[in-house]
Amino acid sequence: MLPLTVPGSALRAQDAGAYASASVAHAATDGSELGDFDGDSGHLQLRLGYAFNRYLAIEAEGSLAVLKPELHDPSEGSRLILDRYAAAFAVARLPVGDRVTLHARGGYYIGTVPLEAKGARETENFDDFAYGLGLSYHWDRNAIRADYTALTGSLDDDQGPKLDHRLIGIAFVRSF
Repeated sequence: MLPLTVPGSALRAQDAGAYASASVAHAATDGSELGDFDGDSGHLQLRLGYAFNRYLAIEAEGSLAVLKPELHDPSEGSRLILDRYAAAFAVARLPVGDRVTLHARGGYYIGTVPLEAKGARETENFDDFAYGLGLSYHWDRNAIRADYTALTGSLDDDQGPKLDHRLIGIAFVRSF
């Protein structure tokens, strides 16, 4: 008689180790404390991570805005978007089935935000807390992953108005 295998055991073998992902994300910037400065942008993201086991991982993530709203006449409008950022996260994972995993992550980011208004352009650099939630659907060494990420920050070294960024993304993940 042949030995029985546990369903999903091949998937569980991939729970530890390195992984990489490429994703697209929509970023919404809230600068309402500055006035009427809100902006959306489309991002390309790259992520490298290492899973210690099926419950704990670390990640490094980078993102670059590739779709930005047009500012045809700076004297008649303004634009405030998240241009790029890099972040590091600790990730808590909760498998809810053989193929589906929920995750929560918290970490720190550094980012750049250009503000264009009335013929002027100023670029601010930020670094502050980042957090997020998401889920993954796995097959073989691959997965599709959806993430919600929030990046918090304030102008003038945390003394000025708040500036928050919210990203929703979908990624292809490859485990090694």
